[in-house]
Amino acid sequence: MNNINFRLNPYTYVRKYSDYFYLENQVSHLHAKLPTDKFKWLSVVNHGLTYNIEYLHKDESDFQEVVKIIQQLHEAWIIDIEDVPISMERRFSYANKREIERRFEDFPEIGIATPNEKPYLRNLQIELTDACNERCIHCYLPNAKKDTSKALTKEQAIDILRQYREMEGLKVVFSGGEILLYPYFFDVIEECKRLNLMILLQSNLLSLTERDIQRIKELEVFNVQVSLYSTDAHIHESITQRKGSFAKTKHNLELLVQNNIPAMISCPVMDVNFPTVQDLRRYADEMQLDIYFDFMMMAGCDGCSDNLTTRIDLNLVKDAVKFRLETNPAYVNAISISRTLEEALSKKYARRRTMCNILSASLCIDSDGSIYPCPGWNALKLGNINSATLSEVWDSNAADKLRKIGIKDFAKCQVCDKLNFCDMCVVYNFNENGNLFDICNRFCEMAEILRECVIEKYNELH
Repeated sequence: MNNINFRLNPYTYVRKYSDYFYLENQVSHLHAKLPTDKFKWLSVVNHGLTYNIEYLHKDESDFQEVVKIIQQLHEAWIIDIEDVPISMERRFSYANKREIERRFEDFPEIGIATPNEKPYLRNLQIELTDACNERCIHCYLPNAKKDTSKALTKEQAIDILRQYREMEGLKVVFSGGEILLYPYFFDVIEECKRLNLMILLQSNLLSLTERDIQRIKELEVFNVQVSLYSTDAHIHESITQRKGSFAKTKHNLELLVQNNIPAMISCPVMDVNFPTVQDLRRYADEMQLDIYFDFMMMAGCDGCSDNLTTRIDLNLVKDAVKFRLETNPAYVNAISISRTLEEALSKKYARRRTMCNILSASLCIDSDGSIYPCPGWNALKLGNINSATLSEVWDSNAADKLRKIGIKDFAKCQVCDKLNFCDMCVVYNFNENGNLFDICNRFCEMAEILRECVIEKYNELH
């Protein structure tokens, strides 16, 4: 099968970096890295057109290898090969969501490995506005910041997006505050569509209208992350401090699902909502929604820890960790297939890597134009869009210094036997303790409890 005609899948994004092409499909969530010397013709491949591989790739010495990769790209939904039968429509739908997830769960990597690659900016989070119509008791953004209702101008937001696209940026996360209170919201995300950027939204949906839903659907938004804290209206509203917020958020979330708009639930777990966590998980499963529970809780980005009074009591942490373990089939399977306890304990159960690689692919911009490394790390300013370009900040000495920070710099971690169980994050350290190297005790406590739960689960299964 050498005479292959193909086209890019409509939901595939292509970016060209100095040493490879990066391709990602927003439905299968798979990506490929293809060397520029072998796939230089990808520079001329555009959406909506059909291409013949024999015409594009003239080098016979590696032609069969390229054909094999083309077939892998087809299987990953990154491209569509003509006249090859497909078993389902290659677009997002809740009807096929679980089947799509199963299909691509263990899909092999496509293309080259780039372990020491130059950091390319592929993810940008923009806080459009500080204005918010809730006052959530756990929020790491202080109420004083929300009360100012500071916001980027439309011109600033669009200029940021254009700079980002020139850097071959890919994904944009819009957050706040509440993004639907931003007066130029649709102007900005329509610009994203024109620039061929993948759009992710974070919202409580209180201000969402049916017209908004249709526009979001037309713009083929990648995902909408929705803040829903309980299945109990009283508990949800005791967190949001906004009467009537539960019914509006839940109703509009269900409208997103009815309109086949990809969405997920985000739920920090606190003492007040812990009793309803399992019910919320069941609701998410019934709606075929992904759900993310945060059992840790981040201190305020202004260094104030008052919001941590909502953090789940340590006596409940074990129940929370067991719940997290039991509701993740991958974790249970990893324990089940382990031949010895030592093998089970050698596997990785942390949701993050032991420590994220700072500024490896992501950057954030605050509502006042300040540029900072990671969500929640607003206090560590690397520059401002009013006085520097995104590229200048990304390539700055300050950014390079942060990139060099690794697990080697944390003395406590060097002698710890629980790294496989630890979700340590420097932003949490910085906000809570004022020092990114001063590890939050709660990370250590949760890692120890997770290790105990893995041991208990192993003994139960064996």
